[in-house]
Amino acid sequence: MRDIFTDLLRLPDTNHYLAGMMSGLDAAGRVPYADLRTGDGSTRLSALLRSGRGLLLDLTGGHPLPPGWSDRVDRVQAEPDHQLTESAVLIRPDGYRCWTADGGPLDAALTRWFGAPADDQHGSASRNAV
Repeated sequence: MRDIFTDLLRLPDTNHYLAGMMSGLDAAGRVPYADLRTGDGSTRLSALLRSGRGLLLDLTGGHPLPPGWSDRVDRVQAEPDHQLTESAVLIRPDGYRCWTADGGPLDAALTRWFGAPADDQHGSASRNAV
């Protein structure tokens, strides 16, 4: 049994699966580990969450960030890898998915998770990444 397990640990998919189980990253509701292509090049979803802010991940270009949340939430337009099937996902700073495009109004989710919109004089484009 030890030899079989040792052989399995040599496989990248097995390591990824076991690392997720041991760290809690495989918990329901967490966004998957994903590689993305943005206007700035290739990146990982985890790199986009390093700011400690919310993230509206727009995978089709059809989901702008409404005015009033750009001080707390970043918007990134990206091409998804095979693990992300939604057209847009709102992600909490801890990596949990708190809204998808088919899950009701975006404004309601933004208010629930990130508070009421601020009086945004510069519009939502001021902090949006493309």
